[in-house]
Amino acid sequence: MIRSNSGCASAQPACLPTKGFSLLELMLCLTIISVMVLLSLPGLPVTQQSRQSAIMDSLADLLSLASSEAIRHRQSVTVCAWGHKQCGNNWGAGAMIMLNDKILMEKRWQIAPGSLSWRSFSGSQVLEFTPDGILLYQNGSFGLCPADPSSTASQQLIINSAGRMRLVAEANLDC
Repeated sequence: MIRSNSGCASAQPACLPTKGFSLLELMLCLTIISVMVLLSLPGLPVTQQSRQSAIMDSLADLLSLASSEAIRHRQSVTVCAWGHKQCGNNWGAGAMIMLNDKILMEKRWQIAPGSLSWRSFSGSQVLEFTPDGILLYQNGSFGLCPADPSSTASQQLIINSAGRMRLVAEANLDC
């Protein structure tokens, strides 16, 4: 609310109206803004966790597609970390499905802050699906770790040798 002082009897230059906010109005506006900011802050971890879940779901979809493509083409299909036209080493940038050095599909994502890593029992950094659609002795897990090590927002996508996956939210990972 803008106040004006129009107590002047005439429109003389020395008697111009003044405009401004009172201290009470300013304090009320700051209080309302503070309450709105405080109410929106608890939603930030939920947003980060839903973004991480979307990345893990996207990864699971990509692995399912790779298994289907191996069966459809009757050839081994490789899933590896995204790289520019070839396999990379940073799973946090994305992943791609390759058939005979040809990219069938690539999926990019941004994991910031945090990291995504693949740990297999065989030590391989790529996943290879046989023409039967199962993994070539490469059971392991993808771990999605938040930047804050004390956070419970870590997730794990566990894959068995048959290629079946299960997502574990709030996993106790060694990030």
